[in-house]
Amino acid sequence: MVYSESEIVHALEAGNEICLNMLFDNYYRALCVYAFRFVSDADDVEDIVQEVFVSFWMNKKRTVFSGSVRSYLFGAVAKAASKFATRRGRVMFDDVEKYVDQFLEELGEYDEDEFACLRDKVYARVEALPERTKEIFKAVVLNNLTYQQVGERFGITVNTVKTLYYRALKQLKEELGGNALVLFFIILR
Repeated sequence: MVYSESEIVHALEAGNEICLNMLFDNYYRALCVYAFRFVSDADDVEDIVQEVFVSFWMNKKRTVFSGSVRSYLFGAVAKAASKFATRRGRVMFDDVEKYVDQFLEELGEYDEDEFACLRDKVYARVEALPERTKEIFKAVVLNNLTYQQVGERFGITVNTVKTLYYRALKQLKEELGGNALVLFFIILR
C-alpha cells in the first residue's frame, strides 16, 4: 500500500510505530537501489537503509516534522552509505551533498508523461534481461516477495536470489542510468 507524506508525518508525530511500516512500504526498495550507487553489497545496502529508518523513527518521533520525508530519507541514505563506503575505503562519490541535491532536483522535473515514458522504457529493459534474472527481478520487485520466498519458489538459495537480483539491478543501472532506475522504483509504488 502507498501512503501519503501527510499520513506518514501524522503517524510519526503521534509516535505510532506503524510509521515504520509506512516508510518501508513506500521507500524501502527505491532507497536500496539508490544506496547501490555508493555500496555494492546487497546485505550492506539493506542494513544501511534499515538503520536510516530506525534512526529517522528514533530521532523524529513525537516531534513536528517539516519538509519532505522522501527527500530526507534519500539524503540520509546517501550520507550513511557514503560514510560506510569511506570506512571501507571505497569512496564512490566525492561530493555526496551535491549529488543528492541534483538527484532530488531531477526527481521534481518529471511530469506524468515523462514518468510513463520512463516506466515503459524500464519495463522494456526488464523484459530484455536474461530469463532467470528477469524472473527473479520480477518476483522481488513486481510481486514484492522476500528473497526467502523467491528462493523457495524457484528452488534456489537466498544468496543466489540476491546475486541474480543484484545482477539485474546492475545491468538496468548501466543501461538506464541510476536515476532512471530509482525513479522507476518510486513510480512503481
